[in-house]
Amino acid sequence: MKKPIFIKNAPINEKRIFFIETILLRLIRRSRKVATAIIPPIPLNFCVLGEDIQGCILNTLMFEGTITKALISIGPKVKSKVLVDVEIMKDGLGQQKTFTLNGVQDIVDLNINTQDGSILSVNINNDAEDKITKVLMSLLWIPSKKDVEIKNFLIEDLEKVGEELLKEE
Repeated sequence: MKKPIFIKNAPINEKRIFFIETILLRLIRRSRKVATAIIPPIPLNFCVLGEDIQGCILNTLMFEGTITKALISIGPKVKSKVLVDVEIMKDGLGQQKTFTLNGVQDIVDLNINTQDGSILSVNINNDAEDKITKVLMSLLWIPSKKDVEIKNFLIEDLEKVGEELLKEE
């Protein structure tokens, strides 16, 4: 049987007031704890296959955000260096990053800002006799804060969801 927290008609003394204050402080602390969900960057992946890949391999419209990194892989391995241009244009203005691919695969930090309606172009320039027949590329894009949905959860709500997931298993 449960022991009552507050006994009816009991005298109010310091011990009882201290007990009530302790309970209230614990409840206040628990109600303020929140967890924020972190949205990871969105990978933009594409693949181009052909007999001799040269020039523009991607043109696409972008929303506002930032392209942080690029991972590119070509095949087969070529003897000379391959130039890769990543360009963002809108209304005649833009940014361009050019990097040299030394080998089959490379990761590059880009940090290029995109705007709503800007055009992302990727170009491959291969001056060697070796022909590139496959290009795989992945770009990490982080949307702007205005387009991201940020949710705050009370810790007890997250605990309930966790308990429900455990029950389902």
